[in-house]
Amino acid sequence: MVWYQIENTNAHVTYLLIGFFCILYSLVSYRLQNYVFITESFFSTLFGIVTGSNILKWINPYGWVADKNINNLTYELSRLILCIQIFTTAIDTPERFMKYHWKTIGMLIIPVMTYGWIVTGAFIKLIFPSLHFTDGLLIAGCITATDPCLSASIMTGQFALKNVPEHLRHIIAVESGVNDGMAFPFIYLSLQLIKYNNSSRFDESFKARHIVKNWLVDVVLYKIVFGAVFGIIMGYLGRKLFGKIINKSDNKLHDSSSESTDVLEKGLGHGSSWFTQEAVITIYLSFIVFLIGCAATLGIDDLLVSFFAGTAFAWTRWYSGHTEEFKFISSLDYLMNCCYFIYLGSIVPFNEFNNALHATFVNELNIWRLILIGLVVLGIRRLPVVCLLFKLIPDIRNFKESLFVGHFGAIGVGAIYSCMMSIEFLEAEMAKLSDEDVVEKTHYKKLIYMIWPMITYIVFISICVHGGSIAVYSWGKSIYKKLAKMI
Repeated sequence: MVWYQIENTNAHVTYLLIGFFCILYSLVSYRLQNYVFITESFFSTLFGIVTGSNILKWINPYGWVADKNINNLTYELSRLILCIQIFTTAIDTPERFMKYHWKTIGMLIIPVMTYGWIVTGAFIKLIFPSLHFTDGLLIAGCITATDPCLSASIMTGQFALKNVPEHLRHIIAVESGVNDGMAFPFIYLSLQLIKYNNSSRFDESFKARHIVKNWLVDVVLYKIVFGAVFGIIMGYLGRKLFGKIINKSDNKLHDSSSESTDVLEKGLGHGSSWFTQEAVITIYLSFIVFLIGCAATLGIDDLLVSFFAGTAFAWTRWYSGHTEEFKFISSLDYLMNCCYFIYLGSIVPFNEFNNALHATFVNELNIWRLILIGLVVLGIRRLPVVCLLFKLIPDIRNFKESLFVGHFGAIGVGAIYSCMMSIEFLEAEMAKLSDEDVVEKTHYKKLIYMIWPMITYIVFISICVHGGSIAVYSWGKSIYKKLAKMI
């Protein structure tokens, strides 16, 4: 009989394991990132898989919620992680970056993403014949964007700093920040097509009018355009407000340099100021959370709001004397990424990759089809179009750079977020159907059951391939040199 004091819950074990991993990884992170060349996202996901619901079952997020439905939890965690990472990416870019590189970002957003969306959707339809083309477009839309979390972990290592030109690092980072929000038009157009094309309740002219209206007005104009404008305004106001207050506080601190330490320890609130120096650190993080709340409440594109707010916030690099505060946010962001990928690893549905569950709806879902779609995504989704158009992209200077940019289109948190958003929409539409709409309900159920394992599989493959690409390249180069010397 176990001593009665040792009565832990799954949450307690989760705290222990996450803390243990973060401590252990932090102690060896420099060696792993700069000598083994594998990112924290890979190790975190692997740790989550081993300790999660698939193997050891020590971390079991399904036990954290009453109905074992973790969709909403995954959705909100993904939203939080993405918005913080996107905002951090935006403020880390050089001064007025978008002003001088908008054409490059525009080319990577519009033609490259559109190509990836249509071509990947077509291959999904080809590999999974029972799916409609619109279903393939929806799944392709979820994985069209590149991921800022994975891109940041790949582009900040010692190898990248030494071997990847600075302009490419910034381009990949900024593209990953902005294109998550720009995936919304592709996803919502696919959802509207699914909603109306699979319905027999409306005539064709009604369907066409409502698809165009809902997509152009609700998505493009409101979610995207208004979201971007709202983000710019909020970032500008934040820059003016925080910059003015902090600069005044800096002047006060400078003027008070002759005072005793005891007086200064009272904080910058001493005298005419209103807040302590510690509060400066929380202002930035609180600003991000405030933006998330505003965007979610207004129903606009919170990812795009985060990017443009961060861009406007750091437009003049006014905070250059306050790098310590931003280092704190980067450290917090690193910790949250580790926790998120552990969580993601613990819920990857490996048992659904080979038609083990819901056989009635997903009889085509088996591992060989997933392997095919993984190869398509890695090889065709992005690389060919970037190599074809690189002469039209100003910041990609040669074919070698186009290969690099085309390859590093990591898929991660953004795809999980888009997947949860799509499932929420599909479930809401399915709930509106009557019992007589059997065909439509069956189609919705099949798509809901298929989208989650397909997206998680692609994300898992991307974490392994993109997270390990630098390691494979470095090891291969080292082995080649050794063999050349021996010969």
